[in-house]
Amino acid sequence: MLSKRNSIIRSLWFILPIVLAGACMVLLLGGMQASSQVLAAQDSAPAANVIKIGVQAALTLGNDFIGIRQANAVQLAVDQVNAAGGIDIGGTPYTIELVLGDSQCRPDQADDAANLLISAGVVAVVGDTCSSSSFVAQEIFDAADVSMVSPSSSSPQLTEKGLATTFRVITRDDTWPIRAAESLYSTYAMQSVAIIAMEGAENTTPVLSFIDAFEVTLGGTITSINSIASAADLTATLTKIQGEGAHAIYFPSYDGALAGQMALEAYNLGMVDTPIVWDSMSEPKSMLLPAYDAEAGAAAEMNYATFYYREPADMPGYAAFNAAYVAAAFPEYGDEAQKWGAFAYDAAKIILAAIDRADSTDPAAIRDAIADTPKHDGVVGTYEGFDAKGDVLPQWGDMLRSLNGEWLSLHPDPAALPAYTYWTDDFSASTLGSEWAWINEDPTHWSLTANPGFLRITLQQTSYTNWLVQPVPAGDFDIQTHVVFNPVENFEIAGLVLYQENGTHLLLGRAFCEFGYPACVEGNGIYFDRMEDNILISDNFAMRTAYQDQAYLRIIHQGENYTAYVSQDGADWWLVGRHVMGTEYTLTSMGLATGTGNQEIAEIVADFDFFKVGPYALPMLKSLLPLVLRLPLP
Repeated sequence: MLSKRNSIIRSLWFILPIVLAGACMVLLLGGMQASSQVLAAQDSAPAANVIKIGVQAALTLGNDFIGIRQANAVQLAVDQVNAAGGIDIGGTPYTIELVLGDSQCRPDQADDAANLLISAGVVAVVGDTCSSSSFVAQEIFDAADVSMVSPSSSSPQLTEKGLATTFRVITRDDTWPIRAAESLYSTYAMQSVAIIAMEGAENTTPVLSFIDAFEVTLGGTITSINSIASAADLTATLTKIQGEGAHAIYFPSYDGALAGQMALEAYNLGMVDTPIVWDSMSEPKSMLLPAYDAEAGAAAEMNYATFYYREPADMPGYAAFNAAYVAAAFPEYGDEAQKWGAFAYDAAKIILAAIDRADSTDPAAIRDAIADTPKHDGVVGTYEGFDAKGDVLPQWGDMLRSLNGEWLSLHPDPAALPAYTYWTDDFSASTLGSEWAWINEDPTHWSLTANPGFLRITLQQTSYTNWLVQPVPAGDFDIQTHVVFNPVENFEIAGLVLYQENGTHLLLGRAFCEFGYPACVEGNGIYFDRMEDNILISDNFAMRTAYQDQAYLRIIHQGENYTAYVSQDGADWWLVGRHVMGTEYTLTSMGLATGTGNQEIAEIVADFDFFKVGPYALPMLKSLLPLVLRLPLP
């Protein structure tokens, strides 16, 4: 928060420049504790038992709504540490003092602000707000061996210089174009992509980063790079791309409404199997997704969107942090910290923790401690430290897919997935346990010994044969398996099943399908099918997969939602789809299933590595099994 005096300065900067001979002014956030002072460059002698840290931010001009929130949040972190007794250095308690430098997000102001902070004797700095001013400041800080931890400078070039004193807690601009490329090519096997960019933006970071990752690194094909000036260009551009046969379209833009118009136009042209990957860049999804949905309507379904920043609603520690921020009653922008304050607060806490670990006021020792930051539970999430360049781990952000009128995380944070205690059958025994029952068993077509450690089921022409099931637990649950299976003919499938009766079930599996059928990809893929009264509904899910001959499969049941995921390693999960089953459905059984509608099938095998479910009440399942399934126990 700025004092009234500084508010006046902010309004008069363009007619009343402030010139200090041989020194620059540090702006004071009015109302903060006495630890923040207006210092002149010559006032550099450190006070006894005081450690000074800096905030370099846009405290005036157009980005002050960001910079002041950042400064407020850092002040909150400092006040909390001081209230707890400060930081002990070599057995002596030290008070933390905050020094402010106003860069205005302008390179020509950033050097003055940085030099002033150095002259004031700061040992580390939170900042700068903007990449343009950080480029200037980082050189000055590095020359003095003073570390800078930026909460909002996202340009890739900032950490590509290799300066040992430059760090950031915000995601790089090129992270999500790269992740989008990797997920399309390596997870969903979309090997050709057309790019649409706004006119004049063909050589921006998102476009170049996507091309480099998708084409150069991964070996995919960019079918064309197209530019548009407005929505008027969409029809001609999309028609051209349709003729190229691209698997997907990549569109980096801040314009959510235009992205929605593109989705609708592609839908109207019949491009339902060519998803649009809308890279929203750094704008918040809470603002852009409604604009997208308003234009796209039902055409939004099955398209993708990326967002760089973790928003407050997704931050595990935001509610408590923001409550403390509001309670501090900062005069300016004290109503809410927003994401800018959250990232700045975490940057300050990481610096303060590093000072404590270093047990030193030496900037070089503090630099090394920041670089070696261990796991840190912050407002934004759990930090895993910094990489060799100074970029934060992990890179926050999200990639979403529109399903059933809802945007779901394509690659959810593992912490967001249910943490169950699992019951597991690893099929290492010579016989099946009493928890299991067969539907239409053919004992000649399954084995626990043909491939030890696996349940082997040999596919047959007959449907609903050798389905291995057990009752579902009460409430929400999570089922998983790993299947080794390489289908080669139409409708061959093996995977997880949730079962009501022969004609009604959900089946998530690795399968083969040719074009011409609902929810079908060319060849081998992952399918999440819903069958009702022996009719395959049209709103099913199919995705290409780059996982060769195997897949980890997962269905999470929450209320009426059944959400399916796939993984290559059983740890890193990607969204397949979600079916919503109303109360008129009663899926009573769960387990493993294979099937085919092909009457000329050559018998092939599916090897199931394990089945696990959580939560799982074993005694209840044993007692209810005959009642629920009305099948004899093996």
